[in-house]
Amino acid sequence: MRVGEEKNMKRFLIFLVGFVLFWQISAKNRSETPKREFFHNYELIKYYLNIEDFDKAEILVDSIFADSIYTDSLLYFRGLALEGKKRYEKAADMFSEVIILTKNATLRKEAEQHLQKVLLELHPTEAIEKVTAIIDSLKDEKIQFDLFLMMAKVYEKNQLFEEAVDIYSDLLQEQNFPDTFFLHLKIAENDIFLKKYNDALQNIEIITENRDSLYWEDALFYSYLANYSLHKIDEATENLLQLYRDFPQTKNRFEIIYNLAELFEEKGQYLLSWYFLNELFATGTEAQKFVIYAKIEEIKNALLRDSLTVNQFKYFSPDWKKLRKR
Repeated sequence: MRVGEEKNMKRFLIFLVGFVLFWQISAKNRSETPKREFFHNYELIKYYLNIEDFDKAEILVDSIFADSIYTDSLLYFRGLALEGKKRYEKAADMFSEVIILTKNATLRKEAEQHLQKVLLELHPTEAIEKVTAIIDSLKDEKIQFDLFLMMAKVYEKNQLFEEAVDIYSDLLQEQNFPDTFFLHLKIAENDIFLKKYNDALQNIEIITENRDSLYWEDALFYSYLANYSLHKIDEATENLLQLYRDFPQTKNRFEIIYNLAELFEEKGQYLLSWYFLNELFATGTEAQKFVIYAKIEEIKNALLRDSLTVNQFKYFSPDWKKLRKR
């Protein structure tokens, strides 16, 4: 190859490489431009949602929706705007689309949480129809489990406890459901509302047999409610004493101690009742102290009446030996 031809070839190769690089850079810039524009609009939509200017948020979503590749996120934003405007049916439709369409697990979980909130604002029949439609559109078993639990929540919100029990019982038959103790607890909870106290206790026993269960505390409290409703006072007292001893930081601490005081009063063990009331008085709010003080006065009068016939000091301490060890 002559020198001139070699130079021309080098120039051509340099031109070709330069052209390819230019095309690649241009393509990259073109692909990044929609991203930059989206994130600018994304922040603006979030701003409108945060200041509760839901109309502007929805208008902005609508204006960029057709040209955006991030339709799942925009559907989610539209759902938030509609939820903010209390248009719950339309909001539910948006969140439903996100759950069906998105590949983003975090976004799907967020959409599920908001879907549950808006479904609870709808008529139960309409809410159940919407959840059923999503289930029929998906093959992912885990997401379907979440949606069935959502359906049960709708039933519970509308006091359709039998229907909720049916959902939880059906899920118990699924081999891959990850948390059967939770299902037994929910069945027990709904059985208590249905006044099926013995059925509730059967499900609770499955949980309390497992000492390490995360639901031990709730199971004991439901056991107390069921036993007390069945007039099994000794068993109910044992449930509350177990809660008192093993869960000192429980959110139901006041209710547990107050109910213990009432149970011991009911059993004629006034000194123990007085003991628990005094503990409550030391830690109660001013409003609670007013109620507790009146109760303490009742117990004092009962002690005075009873002291001639009953040795109250034999009830000075609860019988801890009967309680289960964790």
